[in-house]
Amino acid sequence: MGPPIDAMARQPQKKLCSLTNHLFCRIIRIIFTIPVFAILAFLGILLESRAVYLIPLTQVYESFALGGFFFLLCAWIHPDGAERERILNREGKLGMYNRVWFFVFQQPFVMIVLVVVQEITQAAGVFCATSKNIQFAHVWISSFSSVTTIFAIGAVLRFHGATKQMTAQQKPLLKLVSFKGIVFLSWIQSALFSFLTSSGHLHPNNHLTFLDLSVGIPAMITCLEMALFSMLFLFAYPIGPYTAKGQITGLLHGSGPTSHPEYVGGPLGLSALFEALNIFDLIKAMMMAPIRLGKGRAMMMKEQASAAEEDPKNKAYEG
Repeated sequence: MGPPIDAMARQPQKKLCSLTNHLFCRIIRIIFTIPVFAILAFLGILLESRAVYLIPLTQVYESFALGGFFFLLCAWIHPDGAERERILNREGKLGMYNRVWFFVFQQPFVMIVLVVVQEITQAAGVFCATSKNIQFAHVWISSFSSVTTIFAIGAVLRFHGATKQMTAQQKPLLKLVSFKGIVFLSWIQSALFSFLTSSGHLHPNNHLTFLDLSVGIPAMITCLEMALFSMLFLFAYPIGPYTAKGQITGLLHGSGPTSHPEYVGGPLGLSALFEALNIFDLIKAMMMAPIRLGKGRAMMMKEQASAAEEDPKNKAYEG
């Protein structure tokens, strides 16, 4: 005898529940940027002498969150990877999708390496965050960090531009701007305080030490900024569409009298939280990045060759 009809009917439902849970996890990873930045900044205030080892960890999490945002864009196109690739292939965007994958997920790997190098050079006394001399590691690490971040953000923006008709209903640009606003503001703030302290405009006195000026005050400002961004995130990442009666949940589960959307986050949302903390998918994505780049380049060359063959000028020349 085959499986019961009810069990067979529940199989697609379970798959759809899993896909919905994946959406929750992508969003959780992004909104966790706020508590991660706030907690590390607060620890930087409490442990000023150790802040130079703690604050760089925000850059690693930032790269993870950007990868989560890219996954979120992909899920909005279609939650199932195979079906998503068929859609993008039909639209002529599969090659770009593979190349964007590489540029997004090279950032977490590069950031992890750079942070490890920064921690080592800081302990060895050759980092020197306030110096612009190329003999110190700060200049090189900052340069590589900026380049890899620019490539990653540029790739996400390009992918958003190419697929905005498929994802416009979810307002992804607002979500990206609110998320990257944290990073941009932190970068501006860090550069400003670095300039003011290195140029002598801010200097230690009877009330403030050098660590207060270079670490304590910027970290305190970051904590205050995170409170403001948390309110912005309530609008950028509303929970309504992901509830049982929400638009996205209904879309994934279908609509009609036979559709029964259900809550899939687990007790107190712990199921979705634990899945969000599981970064195996990010590790897998980083490992797949070089393969994706190879596929993307191969498809780009194929598309260029196909376009050249269809060019009327080439046909006229051959004739």
